[in-house]
Amino acid sequence: MNHNDHVDLIKPAFIDENPNASFADFGAGSGAFTLALREVLGESATIYAVDKDKSSLRELENSYATRFHSTT
Repeated sequence: MNHNDHVDLIKPAFIDENPNASFADFGAGSGAFTLALREVLGESATIYAVDKDKSSLRELENSYATRFHSTT
């Protein structure tokens, strides 16, 4: 699956979601669904990525910064 596949998979579940809501991605790994959530929900939503593997979270942080330049 690529990023667009992840977005397409979760988008229907969040169609009526409050844009200021908070979400947690437990077992986020390198962030495939964390990044998809951010794209679907926009920058006003708060998304927490949780994983026990710190290197995966660093990879997610780098991917996030590359994909969404204006946010951290």
